[in-house]
Amino acid sequence: MSGILILEAQVRPLYSWSFDNIAEYKLPRNDSHEYDSIAGNYSLVDGIMGGKALRMDGFTTSAHIKPSELIQGSFTIEAWVSQAAYPWNWAPILAHTAPGMQSKLGTNGFYFGVGPKGELGMNIWIEGELYRCISPAFTLPLFTWNHVSVVFREGEGIYLFCNGNKAGFTGVYDTFTEPIRGEMILGMNNEAVKPSHIHRQHGTLPYKFSIDGAIDNLRVYNDALEKDELEFTRDLVLPENGSLVKRKMPSIPDRDKFGAYYTRLKYYREWDQLWPVADHPDVVVTFENSPVRFVFWRGSRYSPAWISENDFWMGDQSVEAWEHGAADAEGCFEHMQDRHCRYSHVRILENTPARVLVHWRYAPVSAHNSLWREDPKTGWACWVDEYYYIYPDGSAIRHVEWKKGSLEYPRQFQVSLGFTGPGQLRGDILEMDWLRVANQNGQQKDFVFRKNPDFSKDIWTPEQFNIQKHNFKSEYDPFVVFEEGNTMFGLRDKDMSDYSKPGKYNHWPVGQAYCDGRSCVASDRPAHFITFPVSEPVIHKNDSREWWNGLYGMTDNEIKYLVKLSKSWNNNPVFTRADNSELFYDKSQRAYIEDRLTIDALRYKVSSSKDNPLVNIALVITDWKYDDVDIIIDGKKLRNEYFSLGIVDNGDKQSMILWIEHSSEKELEFEITGR
Repeated sequence: MSGILILEAQVRPLYSWSFDNIAEYKLPRNDSHEYDSIAGNYSLVDGIMGGKALRMDGFTTSAHIKPSELIQGSFTIEAWVSQAAYPWNWAPILAHTAPGMQSKLGTNGFYFGVGPKGELGMNIWIEGELYRCISPAFTLPLFTWNHVSVVFREGEGIYLFCNGNKAGFTGVYDTFTEPIRGEMILGMNNEAVKPSHIHRQHGTLPYKFSIDGAIDNLRVYNDALEKDELEFTRDLVLPENGSLVKRKMPSIPDRDKFGAYYTRLKYYREWDQLWPVADHPDVVVTFENSPVRFVFWRGSRYSPAWISENDFWMGDQSVEAWEHGAADAEGCFEHMQDRHCRYSHVRILENTPARVLVHWRYAPVSAHNSLWREDPKTGWACWVDEYYYIYPDGSAIRHVEWKKGSLEYPRQFQVSLGFTGPGQLRGDILEMDWLRVANQNGQQKDFVFRKNPDFSKDIWTPEQFNIQKHNFKSEYDPFVVFEEGNTMFGLRDKDMSDYSKPGKYNHWPVGQAYCDGRSCVASDRPAHFITFPVSEPVIHKNDSREWWNGLYGMTDNEIKYLVKLSKSWNNNPVFTRADNSELFYDKSQRAYIEDRLTIDALRYKVSSSKDNPLVNIALVITDWKYDDVDIIIDGKKLRNEYFSLGIVDNGDKQSMILWIEHSSEKELEFEITGR
């Protein structure tokens, strides 16, 4: 606070709130025994003048004021405001009307507030006519105390000031009289409003939110104060608000151990306290030989994200559907709209040294809380089960399935979604050469940020790309491998201007707005951006279910390793028993299934080759009665550190899962002996 000069106004305020002595949701007025009320979650933090300030949570906080004296003619409102994030739309510092529209309290009213791009603004209604004065965008920087004021001078107009500097003027020549009925409100609109910068009006609902920050020393004068009568700083350096902690995505430590655990990931206090959950709502998977983490978090509606060693996040699309052209369209139906995780749940099914299996179940839902293709007779709708078979090498099979006929069209299944945290830009996460795609023949293509790229068409190629690796500014990069026959579209370079922008959309993750798409206007919130390409995976079906598979992970290897991995998964080498029968290879698990045990030793010939390489081995052996094994490959016993095993009890039978770190491009003999 050194160097800050506070000037006290000499005029006695009509109303004043210092926030020093708030108790039990009572807000003292004029340092007297008059009280106004506070609703929602709030706290007290260090204020600008050595006392306390009101910390509003951005979601629920409001103060409700019953006027005891009328504001009429000329008047002034001033306060100190500090924000951790800009509001989803305009939010009032103090208002006595509805925002952006004719007052419902009469024909007169005022609304002094902050906007979604850091603006300062004032609306005044006089006999039903609206007068508006708004400052330029980003007048109010985040995490600093800003002195804000509005002066309405009768016969002249509206003057806005920020930190003693004029921020706007609108001429008004009529006389203002405050409405007699109703209450003034601080911090939150008195009716629900839609977020700003939305994409689809029909896919977004209005809701209530408050200022996300602190307010101190709010005063109202029944007079137009002169500039030198306002309370403001003359220091060029704005005072930081140390009580508002700058945010970052949840921190997940590297455990140096392969396995999954339940936990409660923390974001920031005000967001965390919204959730009525116990101590273990989230799931984290860590790896012994990799700093990568794989996370199922409420903030992403449990859609899992891969996190690099330097905390860069990569998520993915869920199953998405929409009502194209329907008169009653509600926007997209997807997991993103399930902001309270009403229909989205996660659980650990297997947790062994050889494999982790996590089940994510969700229903595509709209912002209107409607389910996709809900049967009016039964209430059942489309539900999706995603199974993640996670292995110690930092990879996972994503197996997505749903009831046949419950999804239909239009639909979309997959697009990689990078996250930016608060304060991050896309260029903080992505390299200039941001994407490399390849196929199993080794053909590759790079995509980059460049000036004026050709957006007239996607780059369609005959190479049948099924591998993508995103180039993060990290040691470990996210990748996706699809089955052969997958189609990628949206393959094109990105415009250089995007490199210095935050994530493109911030309705997800974390956001609590009932919103089907909102463009970022600042880097104040977590956001996601479509890294592209969008993929159409190969769809499988039987009599009752439909499904697709993808191989996901993070790696520090080059893409040639992913080409080999893709061949190993798509064109797996054959394991042949002694009786010339073949093991079943389940692509949806990335595992060989042995269910014909007749002897204590299992012996196979493996047909691995350059076109059918072996890249690590997962083997599920049913009814295995031994606690441990010896593994012999081409006559050499494999050391224990190169394999892991786990026992899974399935109720009616017990299976051993065996994970073996071994690669080969030649035929070999393979033996497993119980001990």
